[in-house]
Amino acid sequence: MKLSIVPMPKVDGRVLANLVSSISESTEFESVRVRPPSYGVSSIRPNRARGQFESEGFLILLSEMGKEEGEILLGVTELDLYHPGLNYVFGQAERGGNAVISIFRLRQEFYGLRADGGLLIERATKEAVHEIGHVLGLGHCPSSSCVMFFSNSILDTDRKGFLLCASCRRMARGTAGFPLKFQP
Repeated sequence: MKLSIVPMPKVDGRVLANLVSSISESTEFESVRVRPPSYGVSSIRPNRARGQFESEGFLILLSEMGKEEGEILLGVTELDLYHPGLNYVFGQAERGGNAVISIFRLRQEFYGLRADGGLLIERATKEAVHEIGHVLGLGHCPSSSCVMFFSNSILDTDRKGFLLCASCRRMARGTAGFPLKFQP
């Protein structure tokens, strides 16, 4: 199974390179690579009242891109995303499809703090692995240390780990080529 990261539309090259490296270390994908950016994002209009972009539009753009057999597309954007009924989302996925994450609220600067590139990559990796778990059929987990735990705030993202818990491992068992790692 392969993972291709799609900048939507433009993401700092250093962030992308570090994200590729971190996801490669945290998963067992055959390959993790960056694809050319998707400029179709310009067709997605922000919700003027919210100043945010609905995440579903990004998933639609990803679904319109061609992909290889066994490839998952992970859109990465610096735009602020939301889903109806939620104030914001760090990411969204469609089971058996693709996923998108936003690094907008993963940056320390959003919270009025000094930039921390290492923490940004850690957070982005956790959210990417979480959304990939949804693509592969996993739901949210009640264990706050499991990567599949729902992040209601950045504190939840900081608290959880990069790996699946024993319960999620049982649910994933038998899935050929399952690329996510488990807690020991």
